[in-house]
Amino acid sequence: MSSLFNSPPGGPGELEFRLGAIPVRIQPWFWLTSFVLAGPWFNTDPRPWPVVMFVMACLVSILWHELGHAWAMQCFGARHVEIVLTGFGGYASTHARAPRAWQRIAIALAGPANQLAAWGVMFLAARSGIADSLLESSILADLLLAQLMMINLLWPLVNLMPIFPLDGGRVTRELGVALLGTRGLKASLLLSIGLCGLFIFWVVSSGGSMFNALLFGLLLAQNLQELQLINESQRYHDRGDWRS
Repeated sequence: MSSLFNSPPGGPGELEFRLGAIPVRIQPWFWLTSFVLAGPWFNTDPRPWPVVMFVMACLVSILWHELGHAWAMQCFGARHVEIVLTGFGGYASTHARAPRAWQRIAIALAGPANQLAAWGVMFLAARSGIADSLLESSILADLLLAQLMMINLLWPLVNLMPIFPLDGGRVTRELGVALLGTRGLKASLLLSIGLCGLFIFWVVSSGGSMFNALLFGLLLAQNLQELQLINESQRYHDRGDWRS
């Protein structure tokens, strides 16, 4: 989803392993942000297990999300796909992007689709009673299922918002560029900036989580920076500037 707080490979505290042919790197930032997100569970008994389970639920859910991206990349011929979990999520990457816009859109949607499919399976299992029989209805097992269902429903829905670099923002960008070229790219960034601003205003005015306000503030800054770079690039290539 995001490369925020990304650091070079092999840094201190980094965990590396493979899922089949796909290498996975987990950076220390991932554990820190997952722990911060576990704040609502700090006072839930029996402590500290709800916090530990939430961090593990984040790990499993985000890995599953990024596997959706990675599998889609492989379906379109990508080689050497890698998954990195870092601050505020993670991302799947390869050496070259898919050549067609519809392929890049499919790759962007594959991550949220993976999570929503997982939520659907868990929802049906809970409704049918299968989950109770498998988990034996223990307090911790029920809590873990609730955490997994919450993460795999709410997070992909947020990720589908048309805010870059969230997956929905990537889809909006691809559509804008395909339809309007550079103007579409700028329009997608302006939409991202506007939505980030509205979300921050809503969080602050409603007394919501300052962590969410910080996250969307970082996304707002990233989109503003990219819009500024595009504007500067256009001015540089303007034939009526000082170079004439």
